[in-house]
Amino acid sequence: MNKIAVILISITIVSCAIIGAALLINSDNFVYLDSTPPSINLISPANNSIIQASTIIDLQISDSHLRFVEYWINNETNELLELPFDINTMDWTDGAKEIKIIATDEESNTAVMFYSFIIDSMSPAIIVSPDNNSLIRPGDIITLNVLDENIESSNYSINGSYLDFSSQMTFETDDWSDGCYNILINAIDKAGNKAITYHNFTLSTQPIITLTIGSPQILRTIDDESIIYVNGSTEFNIFSSSGNASEISDIWFRIWNPGHPFLGEGPGVHAQVIVKGGWSSWINYESNFSFSEPELPLTYDERYDDLHHIEYYYSDIYGHNNTVQTLSVILDKYGPDTQITPYAEENYPVDINSNTVFNMTAEDWTDGSSSPGVGFNSTWYRIWNGSYWSSWIKYTGNFTLSGPAGLYYIEYYSVDDFGNMEAIRRADYNFNPN
Repeated sequence: MNKIAVILISITIVSCAIIGAALLINSDNFVYLDSTPPSINLISPANNSIIQASTIIDLQISDSHLRFVEYWINNETNELLELPFDINTMDWTDGAKEIKIIATDEESNTAVMFYSFIIDSMSPAIIVSPDNNSLIRPGDIITLNVLDENIESSNYSINGSYLDFSSQMTFETDDWSDGCYNILINAIDKAGNKAITYHNFTLSTQPIITLTIGSPQILRTIDDESIIYVNGSTEFNIFSSSGNASEISDIWFRIWNPGHPFLGEGPGVHAQVIVKGGWSSWINYESNFSFSEPELPLTYDERYDDLHHIEYYYSDIYGHNNTVQTLSVILDKYGPDTQITPYAEENYPVDINSNTVFNMTAEDWTDGSSSPGVGFNSTWYRIWNGSYWSSWIKYTGNFTLSGPAGLYYIEYYSVDDFGNMEAIRRADYNFNPN
């Protein structure tokens, strides 16, 4: 006779039969109850890490009766995940990503895990000012900056020495020497994105040109303004007074002359304000010049005495024109104007006697008559008494004539402070002592 016993072992109900003294178990009749959820583990990268797109998210998911695995990105999209349970982030956009993993087994046991990552596929932005290959001047400012929300580290070198920096760097170049400067900037962010930038600068002290005035020159004050007087032989020199003179390719100048009849314009962008009838053309400066220089585009008669303006600038090897500078002078190449009383002219004698008092006055004005001359210095005269000339006498005050009656000549002239002498004049007199 067969007996059937029901035995509860763990959570499985089995049937058995007793035959003779033996206990037989029929395994086909076991029923397994599985309440253990699948296991989910993140292998790499670390949770909450910053990664580049294309990084593989490696998961380990295990269960003896695993049915399926699915995952969500920011609770918006979901996909099934197949062995080997890797998530490829190849096309993911930058930004924060929350990954939800759900693993389900055959008994509908589920496991849920959440992981967070920041996708960053952008290399750091390196900003350098001024632009690469710029010409800079002492005192110009160079700035370095690295922009990246997830920056890990950055460093720079100037001509070879490396230093770390974490915020914008500013370099003042006042004390830098002329020369080439090579700046290398490295940056890496927490996702491993790298950036490297090379910048080259040429620092050159900008040339300054100066116009100097040779001799003779005299400084006068007219209407509370200092004015330099020159004459026809005074030389002007334009030269580099500081800075890198090798940058200068050409020096140009022009002259405003009150009697010059035509207009002139400079080369390039230097078409300056033209005073009608005044400016010469721009002249390429090669050596010292004076107002008597025959190569200047002015005839001698057009070089009127009066106020003159000289404008000058240089062109550099970089194609730039320097700022135009101006110097004003008064040209005085003629002597004073002397008047004698009683007035007489050559070959037109005037009657006089021993009581006639001679007086001489001189004024020094520029030939243009709008500016005073450099200044009267002295007047000289001599007398022909019918037989011989006296020596030249410096006029110091009124005088009279003495001697036998006859035709007398008085020659006279004046000299200014430059030594400019007026043309000798002659006055004729019929002298009668009584």
